[in-house]
Amino acid sequence: MSSASDECQIRDVKLRGGQLGPVIVKFEHARLKKAEASDLKCEVYTSTNSESAGTVAAVAKNGGDVVYQGDVAKEGDLCRTFLAIRNKRTNKMRIYEASSVMMSPTVASNFVDLFDQQDPKTANYKLSHAFGSKKNKRIAEQKARMTVNIDNVKEKLSATAHDVTINEDTLAPVEDDSFLNMLPPCNQEAATPADVYPISGILSKKEIKSLVQYLSEAEESDQHLDPSRLSPFYQSLVQKTSQCTQKAALLLYAESLIRLCKMKKIVRNEKICLYSDLVNNKILKDFRTGQAFSEIVTQFMLDKALVHIIIIGLHLNGFTLDLEKLARSIPRLNMTRVRTLANMVGTHSMKKGVASSNLIELRVPLPNLSQRIPQQRTPRRK
Repeated sequence: MSSASDECQIRDVKLRGGQLGPVIVKFEHARLKKAEASDLKCEVYTSTNSESAGTVAAVAKNGGDVVYQGDVAKEGDLCRTFLAIRNKRTNKMRIYEASSVMMSPTVASNFVDLFDQQDPKTANYKLSHAFGSKKNKRIAEQKARMTVNIDNVKEKLSATAHDVTINEDTLAPVEDDSFLNMLPPCNQEAATPADVYPISGILSKKEIKSLVQYLSEAEESDQHLDPSRLSPFYQSLVQKTSQCTQKAALLLYAESLIRLCKMKKIVRNEKICLYSDLVNNKILKDFRTGQAFSEIVTQFMLDKALVHIIIIGLHLNGFTLDLEKLARSIPRLNMTRVRTLANMVGTHSMKKGVASSNLIELRVPLPNLSQRIPQQRTPRRK
């Protein structure tokens, strides 16, 4: 049974009406510690949210930053919250309608802006470096080291381009050096076909003499060369050399160059010319591009050898030649490429038509160098 001291007389009841009234503050997750609670000061502000009666902000007294914030919720019609205040001396009580607010921690706006402006890769790197495992940290550090600053690269390129000077003399059209390196010494103003590519520019007298000596020794020892074992090119011209040892020496040199064209790789100790060590050394010196122990026969080396073979064939056959014999002497040789090289030498087709275009002739005066160099075709876009 209740005693008189437990009873209280309600003196007044005040509803909130249009005013906010007292606000009961609750903190999210847990209660605040006394030390932190004493350092906070709560203020009520007007809320922009139509569903709330106002906004309560808890501000630190010393720093002045907003630490907690929450919107005051409007009370519904089904229930209301009242706050009872009792006077201990008179034992009378007043009841006030109150509001409640749930306070939650806030994030500083400058921190949010900084996070929004930060590059996602940089933010990911910081998170991995701070909270990731050892493997994630190592991967993040490797990616950071491999990252290239585009602005720095642009500045370096601009500085380099500013220092580059263009020599206007280099803008003038020049001849194709690779084509000129294929040809033996050429007399563009020669009056006769024999003087266009003189024999002395192909083989020296000493080199011709060494090949003639081989032929003489082979004839004395009855070890004549068997044309059936040599190339079709040699077989087609061997009858032209029976009365001239110089032409026979040139044909042996052409046969050695055909042997070079058949090779896929040149080995230092492997002989290309089987008839003269002097001529063999000449081929290694003039037709190789490097000094390695073994060297692959490049397209340039093949083209240079074919050009010399064509010129030798013209000298031996009265400055006319059937290119088909040469094409049959070297396996997998492209006939179109042979015609192009013959045109670069300065020859003309003796007859029109695809079947007879393999017959060529060297005439003077020679075409201009620009007409003999093949033009590069630009591929069509599909």
